[in-house]
Amino acid sequence: MSDPEHGPTAEPTFEKPPYRWIRVMLGLGVSVAVGVYCLVVLSQYFVSRPVDLDRYTVSLADVVQQALEDNRVPLSQISRGEPTHNATQEAFWYTFPFDVNVPPTVDAKGLAQLLGREMLRYSASMCLVSDDGSQTEWAISLGQHEFARVRLMQKIERSDLTAACANIANEVAAALAKRDVPAEAIVRSDPELLGDERTIWCLTTFESPTPASETPDSFAALLDAELAALDITTQTRPGPEAKTTVVLTYRGAECVNLVLGPALEPVGPPEVELATLPAVAEAPAPEPPRPRVAVILDDGGYGAEVDDAALTLDSHVTLSILPGADESAATAKRAGELGFEVILHLPMERADFPVQLTTDMTAEEMAKVIEEALAQVPGAVGINNHMGSVFTANADAMHTFLTAIKDQPLYFIDSRTTPRTKAYDIAQELGIPSAHRNVFLDNESNPMYIRGQFDELVDVAREKGYAIGIGHFRVNTVEVLAKLLPKLKDKGIDLVPASKVVQ
Repeated sequence: MSDPEHGPTAEPTFEKPPYRWIRVMLGLGVSVAVGVYCLVVLSQYFVSRPVDLDRYTVSLADVVQQALEDNRVPLSQISRGEPTHNATQEAFWYTFPFDVNVPPTVDAKGLAQLLGREMLRYSASMCLVSDDGSQTEWAISLGQHEFARVRLMQKIERSDLTAACANIANEVAAALAKRDVPAEAIVRSDPELLGDERTIWCLTTFESPTPASETPDSFAALLDAELAALDITTQTRPGPEAKTTVVLTYRGAECVNLVLGPALEPVGPPEVELATLPAVAEAPAPEPPRPRVAVILDDGGYGAEVDDAALTLDSHVTLSILPGADESAATAKRAGELGFEVILHLPMERADFPVQLTTDMTAEEMAKVIEEALAQVPGAVGINNHMGSVFTANADAMHTFLTAIKDQPLYFIDSRTTPRTKAYDIAQELGIPSAHRNVFLDNESNPMYIRGQFDELVDVAREKGYAIGIGHFRVNTVEVLAKLLPKLKDKGIDLVPASKVVQ
């Protein structure tokens, strides 16, 4: 191309703009923005998405039920209702209602504490909702999500001592008559019915002259000796007008107040008609065998002062020592030297114990646990189970365990920590010397409760011929046994080691 004035001109040239790089950068920017947006949307979705706790809360409800059974609440007394399904923006979960009839032998408050401790293992909390005296209601939650509502109901049946107190009053009347106190000189009141939250009893008051040749204190001592089989205690109290009251107490309840005044003037002895002796005296009938009681104390070996106190009891008590405790071997050895029978208190599932027998063990694994446990309790001649509500209810596991000890010089006591136990039946089938617990002595630590359980043990022994009671190395238990064991002989009961009642 030419310019008329300037001549020919050159063709203009332009630099090509970098459209390709602009497109790349814009594309990358848009991709990053979209990615960030998607991440924000996804994070909000996951944050707001409810957590599915359905299965976990069902398994926690199973834990609640098992914990109740492990603490001696029979399955028949546990009512587990239909669950309520809950859904919020945070979670899905179930809430299970439990109605629990707590047996009189179980302390409801202690049961709640044990259940609360068990729940802590699963990061669950337990709080009291209501308490009206006869029942408590507890909410068990995982975080803010309540998965169980447990009502613990306990009907406290009061012990009725009225018949026993009336019998004691009759014995007092007989003792006065035996010492020639005229019936017309004795004033006997009608029984006064008394009671508290746990016991009903009656109080009978006598007013009588002091028997001839006796003082109120000496007559009280005579009553104490003559009525020893009735397990009474006597004490004297000064009264008005030179009178003395002898108080007879049975299981902590005052049954008789005997007000003794001055003695009557002595009279001559009554005429006694001599009976003609038979020509040949009949041979006395053989005495029936005396009932036997075996008392086992569990959980020995921790070396506390109560261990020393337990070793001062009658050596016919059987001591059950836990393996793995600080003083297991030393306690077992010392007990053997003092003449006690020692057995191994073997932890079994669910014992929450570092070393225990579990239902998933092989025969070799069980044999190893048994061998190591016996080595820690020297001189053990038998075994009873520590806890074991799961293990003793499993027939296969019990068969494996008992087969492992069958050829050893050991007997087995089923502590019966669950009503579903199969331990004793399988031991009998295998021909292993065995027996099972009849009475737990100290589910409650109250001394009065322990006395009542001991009386029940005596009653079972009289009915069956023998009975086994299980208590623990606890201060109140040892103190009560120290008072009651010496009285067994006067009641016609023999205290024997557990080996004497196994079959």
